[in-house]
Amino acid sequence: MILFRKQQKAPPDAESALTLRTADGAPLYTFPGAVINSMRHLETTLMYKGALPARIAMVAALRQEGVTYTTMALATTLAYDLDVRVCVVELNWWSPGIKTQPSTEAEPPKSFWRKLRRAKSQPNDSSTRESEATAIQVSGTTGLAAVLMGNATLDEVLIPTALPNLMVLPAGDLLPAQRPAMARHDMLKACIKQLSRRFDHILLDVPAILGTSDAIALASLGTACCIVIRQGVTPVSQVRRALDDVKHLSMLGVVLNQARMSLPNWVCAFIPQE
Repeated sequence: MILFRKQQKAPPDAESALTLRTADGAPLYTFPGAVINSMRHLETTLMYKGALPARIAMVAALRQEGVTYTTMALATTLAYDLDVRVCVVELNWWSPGIKTQPSTEAEPPKSFWRKLRRAKSQPNDSSTRESEATAIQVSGTTGLAAVLMGNATLDEVLIPTALPNLMVLPAGDLLPAQRPAMARHDMLKACIKQLSRRFDHILLDVPAILGTSDAIALASLGTACCIVIRQGVTPVSQVRRALDDVKHLSMLGVVLNQARMSLPNWVCAFIPQE
């Protein structure tokens, strides 16, 4: 006779989700309890091994592995749990993915469209059309790219969150021809050094290592790295190639993204989860 033990519910605090919000309270990311628990496990492991690195490059072998999501989850966990200043720096000009506005505000406000319609209805007013065009162009050039091009300062492009010790620096827009030089430019290194003096920990959101050779230079801005692997998608051979490319950095560990267990639930109940 087989007795099935009733699975005990975890304490609410252990499974509670964390939501990262903008400075005015609008939600940006909501991370499930399972994700936060994994980030806390990584956080605790690194702390007891010595100290959390000052600059962590979050990398992956291929695109769409979940690097941005994992970076934001780790940053939110660190800022929520510890009395440290954290900054997420997006270096992925190839496929930027950091949210800086809530999804409900993804479309321009109605007042914008009214102004645009008025501008179109006044074809002889060239100053109005130029003003609208300039506003559209400037909105796409903010972020780290604007700092590197000398069009803004770090204080102007750093985005605060509802967590007072967590800020986000989006990548902004760089032309494809500009990216290789900027990835290796002394100005980028100077920006990272300046941020290092202002924050205790910097998480670098790096593009796919095998997607562009510039990713190796960008990952090298960190003092250590963590690789994100999507279970069942990334071939082992590709992961090995990526690890070889960043072997000059201290490897903190591997985050297995979207991992799924094929064991029945009643078997998982007997397996320690920590």
